[in-house]
Amino acid sequence: MPTFRVVWEFVESNGAQFNEVYYTTAADAKTAADTRGFLGKNRIAMLHPLTRFTQIRTSQVDANRVTSVIQYGWAGTAPAVGGPAAPGDAIVCTLSGTTGGSRKIWLRGAPDDFMKRNKDSGLDEPPSALLDALLVWFVSLAANGYGLRRLATQVPGPLQNVKILSVDGTAKDGTSLVTLAQAPGYPFPSRVVIGSASKKDLPGLNGRWSLVSAPVGAVVKIPYQTPQGLLVTGGNGKMRQESYQAINVFDPPSCSFSYFGTRTTKNPTTHSRGARRAVRNRTSL
Repeated sequence: MPTFRVVWEFVESNGAQFNEVYYTTAADAKTAADTRGFLGKNRIAMLHPLTRFTQIRTSQVDANRVTSVIQYGWAGTAPAVGGPAAPGDAIVCTLSGTTGGSRKIWLRGAPDDFMKRNKDSGLDEPPSALLDALLVWFVSLAANGYGLRRLATQVPGPLQNVKILSVDGTAKDGTSLVTLAQAPGYPFPSRVVIGSASKKDLPGLNGRWSLVSAPVGAVVKIPYQTPQGLLVTGGNGKMRQESYQAINVFDPPSCSFSYFGTRTTKNPTTHSRGARRAVRNRTSL
């Protein structure tokens, strides 16, 4: 079945928006955006009543323009004694797959009484109600086929890194011809991953790119423009085909609470996506 990127969207008490991103397989985009009732119910059980779960957006990752949006607008149902946690405060959890691998997830919008730290040990101390709700949530994610999406392991052939010899942007049409050390054998259409390229000589080249046309021998064309439209040789870059494994469904017993934190950015003005991190809160009991 097709694979979908599933974005759950929320709004906090002060109007700040946040989302959570998952991956799953489904028959179509609309089905992927359906909570099947219990999935949504189990997520809002960790939201303060002033926080709302607004909608789910899905997009098929292996096909263009296959998307869907389902509106929900559900208020949180957590039994909050106090108010909502400060905007940005999050329950940081580790989500692990059944075949290995893990990722962190920041669950924002919780009640402030979930955010506790033991004054004697210095350890984050989640209340039992939160741990119970988290376990139910982990089971719900697995039951709906949510999981990790990881690049396939490198093997000889298109999935093996190939050295980049030069990047030619002299056409100055927003594309560049990338010459590799050997013919890569990439199919068309497909996407490639570039890493280790010099940020000084080839700024912005590292990342994922869709091929503009079928490779010709060892030459690959991508929608990238070299600085000043020059031919750049060397640069230490490597390229491989972007190919993902099947969804690695979350394993509830291996998923766990990690700590309470605050989602921040190194540059709050530009909200740089690559700079996001979570810092531990220091609120004592």
